[in-house]
Amino acid sequence: MNRTSSPSQSSSGQLLALLTAGFYALFTLMPDSHSLMVVWPWVLIWQVGLLCPVLWGLGISFRARCFPQLGNNLDFGVGVVIASLIVTTIFAELPNPARWYSWASLCFIVALYTLNYWFDHPERRYRCLRWQGYLSLAFIFISLTLWGTQTLFPELDRLEQLEAVGASVRFDLSVLELRNWAPLGHQNYVAGYLVLALPLLAALAILEPGWRRWLWWSGIGLGLMDLYTTSSRGGWLGLLAVLLTALAIALLRSAIPRIWLVLSALGSVLVVLLFIFANNRLRSLLLALFSGEGGGQFAYRLITMTTGWQMGKSDLFTGVGLGNVPWLYQEYLPDWAGYEAQLIYQLHSTPAQLFAELGLWGVLIQLGAVVLFGYLVWRWFATKLDSTDLIIAGSLFCALFGYVVVSLTDYQLDNIAISGTLVIYLAAIASILRQKDFVTLPSAPQLGLAGLGFTVAVLIWLFPIHRGWQVSSQGFSALAQAEPNWEGFVERLTQAHKLVPWEPYYSYQLGWNLGERALTAGNAAQHQDLLAQSVNWFEAGLEASRDREFGYTNLGWLQLKQGNPQEATQSFAQSAQLLPAKRGVFYSLGLSLLAHNQTELAVQAFSLEVLRNPIFMTSPLWTLPGLQPIYPQVMASAIAQCSQLLNSDNLSTELETDLHQIRGSFLWWQGNLAGAKEDLQEYGSPLSQAVLKISTGEAVASVEKTLSPSPAQQLLLAWVQPEQRSQHLQQAWIRARKEMIPEERLEALLTSMTNAETFESWLKQKAPTWQYRRQRLGFGVNMRHLGGATPSDYFQVVENIPIVVWLNSLFPTSAYFPDLDLALQPQRQALLQQVEQR
Repeated sequence: MNRTSSPSQSSSGQLLALLTAGFYALFTLMPDSHSLMVVWPWVLIWQVGLLCPVLWGLGISFRARCFPQLGNNLDFGVGVVIASLIVTTIFAELPNPARWYSWASLCFIVALYTLNYWFDHPERRYRCLRWQGYLSLAFIFISLTLWGTQTLFPELDRLEQLEAVGASVRFDLSVLELRNWAPLGHQNYVAGYLVLALPLLAALAILEPGWRRWLWWSGIGLGLMDLYTTSSRGGWLGLLAVLLTALAIALLRSAIPRIWLVLSALGSVLVVLLFIFANNRLRSLLLALFSGEGGGQFAYRLITMTTGWQMGKSDLFTGVGLGNVPWLYQEYLPDWAGYEAQLIYQLHSTPAQLFAELGLWGVLIQLGAVVLFGYLVWRWFATKLDSTDLIIAGSLFCALFGYVVVSLTDYQLDNIAISGTLVIYLAAIASILRQKDFVTLPSAPQLGLAGLGFTVAVLIWLFPIHRGWQVSSQGFSALAQAEPNWEGFVERLTQAHKLVPWEPYYSYQLGWNLGERALTAGNAAQHQDLLAQSVNWFEAGLEASRDREFGYTNLGWLQLKQGNPQEATQSFAQSAQLLPAKRGVFYSLGLSLLAHNQTELAVQAFSLEVLRNPIFMTSPLWTLPGLQPIYPQVMASAIAQCSQLLNSDNLSTELETDLHQIRGSFLWWQGNLAGAKEDLQEYGSPLSQAVLKISTGEAVASVEKTLSPSPAQQLLLAWVQPEQRSQHLQQAWIRARKEMIPEERLEALLTSMTNAETFESWLKQKAPTWQYRRQRLGFGVNMRHLGGATPSDYFQVVENIPIVVWLNSLFPTSAYFPDLDLALQPQRQALLQQVEQR
């Protein structure tokens, strides 16, 4: 094998190697890097970063005239991956996202072969792995620093302010926003990276003497602390897998006495368990599992994995196509999912994700990976290696096995830091175990030219995509000015849409922003013109992404405001078909049906809304002139449907209890106390029974004493102790919402209580209300495109404050309740069929 090269060729290769390392380090350490990957200009920067190892690899093919094969049958596995990318991209339901992700995957594959060639020199390999160790130390330091300064300390200051007014609230890692997201943007990414990093740090600590050993051990300690702050269940399972794998390897290969190995393993497992039980989120999960009540904890994963199964099963040979999951997700979402996991961009399970996107190719790849992993471990046992390579390879095997466990509960291959680490580890293992020299190919330059030609073709395809990203960024900047430049925004976003018509983000941003402007337009002609433009852009977005409830729902509201209720009905029906349990979907459908005199169908739609979202029955919206006349019909229909469902066979105990509570709460709200008592006396919660007693004449003071300390009890204390009402309301608010009550909100509550004669009349007639629009949080992240505003639905939610803040358990609602959704689904489908036929 000829390794000679000219100085210019060598320097160009070194430059590309340094650039590759620099881009990889940048997206490993940069705060919120995974989100910035879809923000201009960072999207261009990481694409340039992926191009560097490709050019580096092409340079090797021209210069060295060899094929840097991985060996040990790994090349065959890579060939299967490449074949799957080609086949599934050709037959993808949405081919353009598949091309985007396939190109990125190919870049990582080229990076694997390029590093494999470079690692053929053991000193380079070790130097790179040591550099990876330093990068991991920097990651841990930045992670703890950012989380401490941006999450931990601000939250502790806030809790201290709450304590000043007598509230005792603890720092709670079960709150998603308080877990360690830094620097990758999500706690599961941080945990996945740490599971990969910690075994390498342990190997370096064993191999390197002096101050470096203490540095690596310190990094391991801080890394464990960092993993704790992520509160990631998958991360701790992965670490446990790492420890068990390390024990098995040590028992088979180490000369250390078995007793010391076993004691060390037990001590390590004990430390991990102590970390787990010290974390309130992980502790509560384990206790729930041991008590047999942990099923709901896994609802999100169950829903996403089921959806992935449906996607892959829809086309076994190709799946839906790489990168298609977020666009087609709602089409395959099961009816029993409720309003849990309604919108995602990945399935939170690597096996589910690969099966959904690649079909049987994904299964073949994963089974092949397991077989190859076992084969490589066997080769490692059978090959005589020096101590350094032996320890390094063993640590990398532990890291990879731990990450396999993490991957069962999350999908992270689209994260540069994690995929880059996997590439480095695989290249290192391949180079350590390879026994043969690289294959010399006289045709290598020709292959390099073909690769260069393919790369140029891809870059030509990518150009309009990046140009669209750039001009849309300019448009969003124009809208963000103190005096919004609407013309500039529309012009730039329209240009971006023309450049990339298959990207729905630009259409939706145009549609939503123009619709927002239409709602505040004072001129009637301008109002109608903006509405028409907004409708057109929402329709364009739906044409590009076909199954997106966001588009149908907001299009329906715009059509309703245009005076086209029949068109709005069809849009809302599409929304209800995709997400039948989403709050407000059947209400919107009912409103559109009512607008074109389909009263009977409207009552059915409203009834389905309140059966799935019972607290909506208390909304002040029902007092509007258009809804007040049919409110009794809706109430009667909902109660009748509860009775009908209760007469069904094979009801689960949980569903039977829930239906009794829903019917009892409706009867109580209606004023039918005798009927409510029949349901709530046996099936009601302590709070619903207490409120029922108050309604039947018992003194609030005596009833309050029967309740355990809770926000609701504080509310009752506020009623019976007027002189301390303000303090009790503040305490009740803090307990319920973990924040200080706004002054204007407190004043409204105090005034309304003073003006009410009874507690029940205050709740039902005098209680203050609020109104808001539900934001589509995560809209840009889930569409893998950021830069524009976070949309909110045009539907204006109006709620009774005391009911939704303190007494919401009177109207039981659960985001995930499969039994109820399956029971309601036949009625939903029957209604939607009637709507479609009209």
